[in-house]
Amino acid sequence: MKNISHSVNCVRGLAKENYGVTKVLERMVDYDNFVSYIQSYKKEVEARKDELDKLNQEINYYKGFLEPYRIKSDIMNKLERMDFSINELKILFNTLIEISRENNKRQDEIKKEFFDDLKNYYKVIGSRNERDRLQNELKSRYA
Repeated sequence: MKNISHSVNCVRGLAKENYGVTKVLERMVDYDNFVSYIQSYKKEVEARKDELDKLNQEINYYKGFLEPYRIKSDIMNKLERMDFSINELKILFNTLIEISRENNKRQDEIKKEFFDDLKNYYKVIGSRNERDRLQNELKSRYA
């Protein structure tokens, strides 16, 4: 008896089975099956962990892949809430392209001028109203 605590545990196990040899042997057979089951269970757990890691990697890949589309969708939803459609954006874009061609300017210059004019829209409207007033005055003089 080199390991007394091990021996004590054996005696306790025998006592639980009322010292019945048959029951003890059945438990021992079950123990061997149990050890085998634990080993296969550990292998299965490791396989599932590997599978989970791969699935998490895939999820992260697709999240990264889909993120730009989610952002674009959010922008489109925001534009729709502002009652601004994609067709109106296309018209604006095409108009800016046409203006840049007619004026022999780069598109980025025209776009900057356009948005600068929007910042000063009240002045643009005022000058438009003044232009219309002068045109009407000319028409009335020469009519």
